[in-house]
Amino acid sequence: MNYLSVAIESAKAPSNFLIKAAQDSSAYFLKNKNPRDILTQADITAEHIIKNSILEKFPRANFLAEESGVKGSLTDDFWVIDPIDGTVNFYRGSKNFCSMVAYVEKSKVKVGVLHFPMTDELFYAEVGKGAFYNGKKIHVSNIDNLSNMYASTQMSSKMDRRLPNIKITDYLLKKIVNVHVIGFCIGRALTELARGVTDFHYKNGINYWDYA
Repeated sequence: MNYLSVAIESAKAPSNFLIKAAQDSSAYFLKNKNPRDILTQADITAEHIIKNSILEKFPRANFLAEESGVKGSLTDDFWVIDPIDGTVNFYRGSKNFCSMVAYVEKSKVKVGVLHFPMTDELFYAEVGKGAFYNGKKIHVSNIDNLSNMYASTQMSSKMDRRLPNIKITDYLLKKIVNVHVIGFCIGRALTELARGVTDFHYKNGINYWDYA
């Protein structure tokens, strides 16, 4: 079984639902996770769609998912799911949100996929085969002089993580070209890093499903 093709198919599986849901996103609000982050029914539904897509190919699959947590064992192999990275963006009407799926084997990420449903952008990478954006191979920046670098960051919704990040940003703004603060969607920040739009990314506090 081709894990990459399953990951791509699964990451794209909730696209039609999410595009339709985005037209009336406020109807999907469930609760505030904290004063700066929310949970919507769309997160839960999209995660269910992604899981079912994987289970069609791997009925005994194990999962680490943002909304439902761990299912099965994470010892040998498992799938990592972030159904909507950028939920606040989805809720506020921005197109900057994506679905993330990764496959992990013996503690090593083998495949990673991100799909932005509103713009139909597909990013994927496979160990030993490189990274791709809509089928075209991409690579990180080769700029190695700090003073010429352009960074990105994404502020955590948790204030104890955000405050140290603000200090780092203050320091870097005196050393580099600029810092792009990408709100609510770390997937966008990391894909811009992957294709060399930015030279490096930093964030204080990150979850496994954000970067796998």
